[in-house]
Amino acid sequence: MDDIEPLMLSTLMSGNQAAPSGNSVAVAVRLATTCREDSAKAIADAVTELVRTFHARNDIRPSAVRIAVFTATHDLRTAKPAGAAREAGWTSAQFLCLAEMPTDSDLPRCLRALLIVDRLRGAETLRSVYLNGTQSLRPDLNFD
Repeated sequence: MDDIEPLMLSTLMSGNQAAPSGNSVAVAVRLATTCREDSAKAIADAVTELVRTFHARNDIRPSAVRIAVFTATHDLRTAKPAGAAREAGWTSAQFLCLAEMPTDSDLPRCLRALLIVDRLRGAETLRSVYLNGTQSLRPDLNFD
């Protein structure tokens, strides 16, 4: 299995960047927030806050974010979060923006993200970020 991790990481690398060393692993982390309204500015503001908070809580370079899969509830339609994430510094990432599966218990105007990040083996665990009422999505996590 250890032989697969460097291959996976080199596959995740984009552009002309060098492949990571054998000391790196791909780590997944979750983020979520809500927007105050369905507007391009509100979506950009929410994503920017999410990106900045993620980096403030975790010792990680923006270039280490390799993949960001965003989902949005059905009531967010005016802009995709990828553009705001690029503007906030995730210029090395590959993005995918999807519609969240609707349920009766959806939080209004909710954005979620699943990130794949390059991380050194043995580094401190990345902290998930849940903002603006999304903490209720994961009552099992400690949001100190």
